[in-house]
Amino acid sequence: MSGSSAQLNALSVRCNRHMPRCNKCLASESECVYPARQKRKVTKPAAKDGSNVSNQALTNILERLQKVEQHCDALPTSIPFSIAQRTLDSNSEPSQGNGIPLLPISAIPSEISSPSYLATPHSDFSLPSLPAPAPIDATSVLHSAIEQVEKLMLRSFAKSVITEEVRIPKEVAKLWLSNFFDQMFSDLFLSLIDRRLIEMVPDLLEHPQIHLDAGILVIYYATLWQGGAITSTLDRTTDLGSFARLAYIGCLRALPLWQREATGTYTDLLAAIAMSRMAGDSFDYELAWKMHKQACEYAQALDLHNLDDGDGPIGSHHPNINEENRKGFWGLIQIDAFFRLLFNKPPILTGNVWKVNLPWLNSDPLHDTRTLDQMLFIVSSRVALITLQFFAILEEYKDEPEVLGPKTEALCIEVVQIFDEWKLPYEQMYSAKTPFEAFTIAEAALTAYTSVIFMLRKMTALDSTSPAPISTDGDVRDSPVALIASCHLVKICSWLLDMCAHSVMLSWTFGMYRAYAPLAYVIGHILRAPDVTPFSEEIEAVKRISAGILAVSKTEKEMVPLANSIRYLNEEIQKKVRETEEELDEY
Repeated sequence: MSGSSAQLNALSVRCNRHMPRCNKCLASESECVYPARQKRKVTKPAAKDGSNVSNQALTNILERLQKVEQHCDALPTSIPFSIAQRTLDSNSEPSQGNGIPLLPISAIPSEISSPSYLATPHSDFSLPSLPAPAPIDATSVLHSAIEQVEKLMLRSFAKSVITEEVRIPKEVAKLWLSNFFDQMFSDLFLSLIDRRLIEMVPDLLEHPQIHLDAGILVIYYATLWQGGAITSTLDRTTDLGSFARLAYIGCLRALPLWQREATGTYTDLLAAIAMSRMAGDSFDYELAWKMHKQACEYAQALDLHNLDDGDGPIGSHHPNINEENRKGFWGLIQIDAFFRLLFNKPPILTGNVWKVNLPWLNSDPLHDTRTLDQMLFIVSSRVALITLQFFAILEEYKDEPEVLGPKTEALCIEVVQIFDEWKLPYEQMYSAKTPFEAFTIAEAALTAYTSVIFMLRKMTALDSTSPAPISTDGDVRDSPVALIASCHLVKICSWLLDMCAHSVMLSWTFGMYRAYAPLAYVIGHILRAPDVTPFSEEIEAVKRISAGILAVSKTEKEMVPLANSIRYLNEEIQKKVRETEEELDEY
C-alpha cells in the first residue's frame, strides 16, 4: 500500500519550473505545462528608501522629467537668477537724447539689403552661417517678461474697475477731444461719430440726473484715450498714463451695460471697434478679439459687406452710401487679417464672401490723390491682400515645405518693396506736418513689417492655426528679409518711445504689435555676430528702447519685468561690444 501511494504521489506532482521534466509529464510523454500563478496581494508598510514605488509611477515621473527637459532646452542658459525681480537702478541706463537718425539699414551687408538681391529668387533661404550660437535665447527672455506684464496689467485693471474712481478733469477731456477730431483722419467710420454729441459729454457727466447711452460712453472714453495719445506728444507734462488708464477703466465699466442694450446699430459698431482697439493696446487680447467679432457681426447685420452687391453700376445696392463706408469696411478686413496672423484667430469677415469695392480715393476734389491718408490706405490694403494670399498658399502647400518656403519669402519681399516704393516710413515720418501724422505712418509700418515676421513664423510652424506664440529664437527662421523687417521695427519702436515714453505707447508696440519678437531677433543676431560694427544703429536703438522702458517702469510698476529683461539684454550687447573692441585692439 505504501509503495503504490509513493508511486501515485510521484505521478501527481505538479509541473515544476526548476525541473526540466517532472515525473508525471515524463510518464505520460507530454510537455510540462506551468500554471500561471497570480501574485499575492500583500500590503507592506512604505519603505523609507522609496523602493516600493510602482512602475507606473516611475513611468509618470520619467515622462514629466522628459517634458521638463524639453522645456529647459528652450530656456536661456546663462540668465542671472530672477531677472524680473532685480531692483531697477535708475543710474545704470544712459539718459535719453534727442533721437537717433533713422537711416537706411546698415547692419545688413549691402548685397543682402539691396533691392536687386531681394528681387532675385534664392533656393537657400538662410543667412550666412554664424560662428557660434547666441549664449542667450533673447526671445525666451522677452516673451517670459511680456507674459508677466500681461498678468500684472490684467490683474491691475480687474481691481481698478471696481475700486478706482473715474474722474478726468473737464478741461483735459475737452482738449483731448479737440485734438482727436482736429488731427484724426484715418479712423474707421470716423464720419459716423457725432462730434457735437461727444464734445458735450464732459458737461453732461456733471449732471447725474442725465442718463447717457452706454454705447456713447464707450465711444467717448475711447475718443479720449486716442486724443490723449496725440496730446502727449505736444505737451510732455500731461499725465497721460493715469488719465489714459482712467479712460480705459471707464470703458470697462460701461461695457456690461452696453452689451445688454446693444441692438446692432452704427453706434454699437463704433463702440465695438473702439473697445477692440483699446483692449488690444491694454494687453487684453481675448477681449479685443471678442469685440472685433462683435464689430464684424454688426457690420454684416448692417449689410456693410454687400455695399456693391448689385448687377448695375457701383453702389446700386446702396445708393446712399459714401466712400467712408467702403473705406471703413476695408479697414475691418485689414484688422481681421491682422488677428488671424498674429493671434491665430479664425477668419470672420475674410472667411466669408464680401462684395465691397475699394473706395474712390479722389472722390473729394479738394484733396490730392497723393495725400497721406490715401497713400497709407493703399499701402495698408496691399499688405492686407498679401496676408490673405499667404493664408491661401499656406493652406494649399502646407504639406510641401519646399514650395511653401520660396512663395512665402516672395510675399515678404513684396511687402518690404511696397514701403521702399512709397519711400516709407522714414522720409514720410520726417516730413509729417503733425506728430499724429508721423504716428499714423509708423503704425502702417509696424503692421507691415510685423506681418513679415509672423508670416515667416507660420511658415516655420507649417500650420495656419499653430497656437504657440513666438517664444524662442528658433521660432522665426533665419532669412534676409526677416532681418531687414526686424531692423526696421527696432528703429521705429525706438523712435516712438523717444517721442512718447508713456505706458500707452509701450503697450501698443510691445502688446498689440508684439515688438518683442523682432527686437529679440535683432539682439540674437548681434550676440552671434563675429563683428558687431555693422549693427551700430541697431545697438543704439536697443539702448534707447531700454532707456524708454525704464522711464515708463518708474511710474508703471507693471512694466518692471519687461524693463529688467531688456536692460539685461542691453548689458549683454554692451559686453559683446567691449569684447569686439578688445579683439580689434589686439590686432
